[in-house]
Amino acid sequence: GNIARLNGSGYETRASRRIRRRTAQLLGLYRIAILKDSSPHSGILLDDTTANAREQDIITDQELDEIERADLVLQGQSSTGETMFAVVEASITVAGHDVTRATQCASLLDKATNCTVKPVVIGNSVTPEAQQQADQERVIYIQFDMSLPEPTDPA
Repeated sequence: GNIARLNGSGYETRASRRIRRRTAQLLGLYRIAILKDSSPHSGILLDDTTANAREQDIITDQELDEIERADLVLQGQSSTGETMFAVVEASITVAGHDVTRATQCASLLDKATNCTVKPVVIGNSVTPEAQQQADQERVIYIQFDMSLPEPTDPA
């Protein structure tokens, strides 16, 4: 998305710090873990999650690459103990291509894990077209105003 306008990947980095709590609230998830974000060594946990699917030819190398291009991948548990994932695309202004990427990546991760995967887009704002597309495709839009100070995390 238009992340570059906020000092490189600054928007994505700040969003990843806040997304765990918001996702937990919106999706009713517990024990949220970030499997992939913008940090330098990120993705190892995501690799562990998708390795079996790739080894068993459930997904292709190209599909794996697509999953790994997601801005954020989260894993958590529902109140019934079901493992769930969220695939997140972050952009200052969410556009249709962000919604499409989140939907496609969520579908591929669902295929790889055989678990429920929720597509999520986050941004300061969303275009009307992207909001309509998100509503139609059941993509969750989370608004983040990065001009606000970051909350402190008691954990």
